[in-house]
Amino acid sequence: MSDQRAGRKQNRGPAAAADNRRALVRAARELFTEQGFAVPFSAIARRAGVGQASLYRHFPDKSSLGIAVFDENLQSLEGLDLGLHEFLETIAGQARVSASLLEVLISTQSPAALELAARLRALIAGILERERLDQSVSIDDVAAAVSMIAFHTASSPASDAASRAIAIVEQGLLPR
Repeated sequence: MSDQRAGRKQNRGPAAAADNRRALVRAARELFTEQGFAVPFSAIARRAGVGQASLYRHFPDKSSLGIAVFDENLQSLEGLDLGLHEFLETIAGQARVSASLLEVLISTQSPAALELAARLRALIAGILERERLDQSVSIDDVAAAVSMIAFHTASSPASDAASRAIAIVEQGLLPR
């Protein structure tokens, strides 16, 4: 039999494994956006163009795949020198795309999810150091604001939901 079975390449080696993982995360992001978190796990493998064995080798369950999508979201923010407004807008944009994952991330108490939460808190701490916010504003306050904006943006059909939520949060956080 040839190296191509049913149109799929036989991928071997670390580079191929990394390519498969990236394809799975990309496919998951697309399908979670299109169909929600209830999308069949097998559909993600099909969209990525890999077999189910590859899917399970990288991600034992949908929660771990959802965490990988959030990890990419967080990586896109790390290293950027964002102000509060830009940070909140980026979070809102990510929430629109990853709406179905928000509840999963919050309900999962895995070490990976807790590590993501710690990284988010570190990002917020950096913003608080750079911004001139009221001294009484804490990391917990901004984290709560991020959650409110993300959930509101993800659940509201209004096209201006994110900008309105951000404006309200900024009124509460910025100096008077």
